[in-house]
Amino acid sequence: EPPPPLTPQELQEGPRMEVEVLQGVHREACEAYAQRSSEVLTAVAQRREAVRAQLASAPVRSRDEDDHWLPAAWLEHWAAGETPPPPIDNQQLLCHHHALDPAKVPQMKRVSSTLFHHLQSEYSGGPDLSSADFCNECLRAQ
Repeated sequence: EPPPPLTPQELQEGPRMEVEVLQGVHREACEAYAQRSSEVLTAVAQRREAVRAQLASAPVRSRDEDDHWLPAAWLEHWAAGETPPPPIDNQQLLCHHHALDPAKVPQMKRVSSTLFHHLQSEYSGGPDLSSADFCNECLRAQ
C-alpha cells in the first residue's frame, strides 16, 4: 500500500530546510569576503605608507649629495606595488660608450643613495649609476 500523501506543511519542509542551508552558506561567503576585503585594504594601506616613507628619502636635496639613477618605469612599477618588480636594470640607461646616456634623462629618475641602496638590496640589479657616470662624449655631442 502506498504511503499516505504528504500534508502541505510536510511538502514545504524540504525546500525550507534547503533555503536555510543555502542562506547559511551565503552568509559564510559574505563574511569571508568582508574579512578578505578588510585584509586587502589594510595591506594596500600599509604598502602605500611604506612607499611614502621610502620616497621621503628619495629626493636629492643638493648637487653635493650622493645620488643614483633608476629607470622611471621601474620606479613606477615598484611604487604601484601590484606585483614585485624585477631586478633593477640600469643597462637600458647606458649609451653605446657604456656610460649614463644624457639623452635618456626623460626615462630616468634621480634618487638618493639611501633609497637606491635600499631598493638594490631588496630587488638586486644594477649597475649603480650616479651623476658622475654621465657620458662625457655624449654630453659634448649634444
